[in-house]
Amino acid sequence: MKLTEKECREALSELEGLEIYDDDSDGNICYENHSKIKDLYSFYTLEQLTKEYFELKDSEHANKMIVRNLCEHFGVNSTEELQNIYLNKPYKFMDLKKGLCVWDKKEKEYIPIIVILSKKDCEYRYHDKNKQVFISWQAIEFEEDRFYPREVKENE
Repeated sequence: MKLTEKECREALSELEGLEIYDDDSDGNICYENHSKIKDLYSFYTLEQLTKEYFELKDSEHANKMIVRNLCEHFGVNSTEELQNIYLNKPYKFMDLKKGLCVWDKKEKEYIPIIVILSKKDCEYRYHDKNKQVFISWQAIEFEEDRFYPREVKENE
């Protein structure tokens, strides 16, 4: 069973209330209740670890929400697709999908993908089943390093 942050903090506050005294001739710290805590250092370590754990958990959750919202905004399904948008890597043919709007580096404009032709369609229309074609305003043959998620400057 995992404790919530509130339950952890309540347990720590109970431990903090223990009376600690030094009555050992060797200078060792002794406790009124040995079964709850072994030494003061462990308590403060536990308190710090609890604080760090829940801060990390909160930031992890926030990061996941940001990624989820960005994926939804850009219409992508994974963090990998999202990275391609931010890093502006050229699309591979297999990444293209109907409804996607891509930057055409050659024509220097955004174009929507209306239909992606299947191998069977390419074989029928072009007598080449290995041709990779999609339809926008016209039929466009896919070329490596031509289609991007965002505009590409001349020097990129």
